[in-house]
Amino acid sequence: MRLAKIIMESEKLKAFLLPLQRTPPDRRVSRMIGLTIDEYEENSPNRAVARKFLEHACLFMRPLSNEILKVCHESASQKCNELSDHREQLQQLLLKYRLLVPVADYYSTRGVDEKWTTHPLVRGYVFHRLHGADSEELPNFTLPGFTSGTAAVYPGSKRAGELVSKLIDSLINKAWSSEDKDKQKALAGAAFSVMRARMEAITVPKWTSYDKYIQLSLRMLNLIKALQKGSGALWSHSDNPSDAMSEHAILNAEEVAWLYNDLGLALCCEGSMHDAFAVWEQGYEINRLIESGERAGHFVVQSKLHLCHTMLELGNINAANQFMEETEEANFW
Repeated sequence: MRLAKIIMESEKLKAFLLPLQRTPPDRRVSRMIGLTIDEYEENSPNRAVARKFLEHACLFMRPLSNEILKVCHESASQKCNELSDHREQLQQLLLKYRLLVPVADYYSTRGVDEKWTTHPLVRGYVFHRLHGADSEELPNFTLPGFTSGTAAVYPGSKRAGELVSKLIDSLINKAWSSEDKDKQKALAGAAFSVMRARMEAITVPKWTSYDKYIQLSLRMLNLIKALQKGSGALWSHSDNPSDAMSEHAILNAEEVAWLYNDLGLALCCEGSMHDAFAVWEQGYEINRLIESGERAGHFVVQSKLHLCHTMLELGNINAANQFMEETEEANFW
């Protein structure tokens, strides 16, 4: 019995190693991930749901709780038109094949809860190979824009775009309908993490329309704003830099800055210049608070360039010139 088991394991190892030997060295990591995913799907109760479950789990930049994994599995099952109740089995298979790894949430107010995440290499494989994105790169933690020069991210194929959008919609809807405040915040934070990981305004024409993207961004912003307004001083005006951080906030200050900046950029690209200016003006106040009044701070400079662009489009040359002069002064600091 033991000998038969050893022989079977040996045959499996050969079946795994032979394709790797035939693969160029620079592509072996990607091939190994692909073979591991194939093995995971082969041993799952439903291959289609298993694939979609993994794809959904790879979209998050934050650790995954049981609640979020339930949403991922539910969304994957609906996508495949299947009524599957195998989430725990699929989750254990993902852990077995190291496609999902456990992490500790050190910021939980209830102690260390059990949470998981997907490895960046697995995420990159899913984005590039399965979703058809141009590269495996993850987003840079800066403000997107015409002058930022960051690596642009987008969902990939039209199918991937629909998958990402529907997942965000599902998380937002569940957050609105939940009566549990902690659950609402977790769902809202998870929805933002998917948005931040897989989309930004400057890549919208590759996969959807600006109107749909703006509506999705507004839903995200309105949800975060509604949940935070009930949390005391959060989401109220302040000139104190220390108020930019709170352990009770759903998003940190830089994430709020990104959301305002990205929404303004989408409105600008659509041609809604008055709306873009109104959003970017609020974004400037957030960035000014983050960088504690620094005149040469990266976020502040980016905001002033956006405001200058908006004034030029609206024909207000004097205001545009003022913003440009203030930005130019940053070179001397």
